Amino acid sequence: MRKIGWKSSIVLLMGLSLYFYVTFLLFWPYQPMVIHSVTPINPNKVVYAGEYLIYELDYTKEKVYPVTQVSRQLVDGFIIMLASRSHSSYPVGQHRKHIYAKVPDFTDAGEYYLRISMTYQVNYLRTITVTANSSMFTVKKKS
Repeated sequence: MRKIGWKSSIVLLMGLSLYFYVTFLLFWPYQPMVIHSVTPINPNKVVYAGEYLIYELDYTKEKVYPVTQVSRQLVDGFIIMLASRSHSSYPVGQHRKHIYAKVPDFTDAGEYYLRISMTYQVNYLRTITVTANSSMFTVKKKS
């Protein structure tokens, strides 16, 4: 039986190290942000089309990871995309933040909820999307 030479041993160890490193990057359970609640705070939970929805985001953030996209959607069976952003300015820690989102003029009257999705680049190989839904609120048309 032949022995493995020292050069082959080094190549084998480097290959195993690379394998374990890539496995770590792909499967480590990252949690860039925990969203506890998304609560509309407009009076009586009523928003008029063309005006701003004000909501409170209650979250905990432990580390700063680059944000690749923040998207917001109004959902009532159909989805209305609101203006998305390519960054966020949420500080690390546990916070409650009031955020404004313009409801488009063409939004039909009805009951909606807000879906927020934030995509984080946690390492070179992996992105994680954090999603939360608000409680229901009413959109009315201006008369």
